[in-house]
Amino acid sequence: MSQAIPNSVVPNFTQKIDSAAAFGQASYEIVPSLQLQVGLRYTYDKNYVSPGEGVTIHLGIPGVPPIFTSASGAESDSATTGKVALNWTVNEANFLYAFVAKGFKAGGFNAASATALQSTFAPETVWDYELGWKGNFLADHVRADVGGFWNNYTDLQVGAFNPTTASAALVNTGKSVIKGGEFELHGRFAGLQLDMGGAYVNSRLGAITLVNTETLPPGTSVPQCADGTVPPACFNYLPYTVNLSGDQNPFSPQWTFNAGAQYAMAIGDSGTLTPRINYSYIGAQWTTLFEAPEDYLRSQGLWSGSVTLERKAWRVQLYGLNLANRVYIAGQSAAGGNPDNEFFGNPRQFGLRISYHF
Repeated sequence: MSQAIPNSVVPNFTQKIDSAAAFGQASYEIVPSLQLQVGLRYTYDKNYVSPGEGVTIHLGIPGVPPIFTSASGAESDSATTGKVALNWTVNEANFLYAFVAKGFKAGGFNAASATALQSTFAPETVWDYELGWKGNFLADHVRADVGGFWNNYTDLQVGAFNPTTASAALVNTGKSVIKGGEFELHGRFAGLQLDMGGAYVNSRLGAITLVNTETLPPGTSVPQCADGTVPPACFNYLPYTVNLSGDQNPFSPQWTFNAGAQYAMAIGDSGTLTPRINYSYIGAQWTTLFEAPEDYLRSQGLWSGSVTLERKAWRVQLYGLNLANRVYIAGQSAAGGNPDNEFFGNPRQFGLRISYHF
C-alpha cells in the first residue's frame, strides 16, 4: 500500500511554449561613407499548461486522499524590439559605429507547490547602447578594435529560492545596469603574429530581496508559513531574507585579458613550423548572489602553447594547456561553502592533433 508524503506535491503537467516572430532590416546611405541601419522585430511568446493537467497534493492526513488541483493556464508576452545604428567610414583606416538596440526575453511559470499552484516571472527587457572604433595602421599590419557598452535592464531574470513554493525559481529584479568596454589588437609582421584583448565589465543588480539559502538550517524544504499554518508544516524565511540591491552578478569577473604570439617559419618549399604561446587571465568573481567568503573565486592566469607543422595537405599540432600546472578552482555549485561542491580546473595537459585536407 502506498503512503502519502506529508505536505508534498507531485506535478503531472507539461509546460508548453509557442513562439513566433517577424523581423526586417533596412540600410540607407545618408551621405557617402555614412550609413543608417534600422531593424525591427515583433516577438510573441505563449507559455501554457493544457486543461486537465495539474498537481497532486498529498496532505499526509490519515484517511484523507490526495487532492488533484488543475494547473491549467496561460501567459502571453509580446514585444516590438529593434536597432538603430550609424556606421561612419571616416577613411580607409578608420571606422566608427554607434547603435541603440532593445532586447526582450519572455516571462513564464515557476514550479507549483502545495500552497501556490504557479508563481510567474515577468518578461525581461534591455536597452543596449554601444559605440566603437576600428582602425588599421602601418599598411594594415596592425588592426585595433575598441568598444564600450551600457545595458539598462528592466525586470532582469535571475535564479533564486522561492519561499512560497520552497523551490528554485526565476524572479525579477528592479532596474539593473551592466556596463563596460573591450579592446582587441592584432599585429602581423611577415611570419610574426601578435594578438591581445581585454574587457572590463561592471555588473550591478537592481532592487532585489532574496532568501539567503546558504544560512538556512539544513534540510529546510517547506513553504513559507501562512495564516493557519504552523511549523513543521511550514517555515518562517523572513529572518533569512537579505537585500542584494547593487550586488555583482555571479560568474561575472570585472577584468579579463588574453595575449598570444606566434612565428611561422618556412620548412622546405611547402611546409611551415609555427610555435605559439598564449596567456589568459580571468579576474576574481563570485559564484552566488550572496557573496559569502566561500563563494569567492580568486583571479587566475593560465599559460598554454602549441607547435604546428603544416606540409602540403597535412597538419600536425602538439599542444599544451595549463603549462605552469596551476591548481585553481574553476567553478562551484549553487550550494556554496561545501568543498565537495567546488570544481578544480584541469591540470597540465598535452595533446596531439593530426589532420589531412583533401
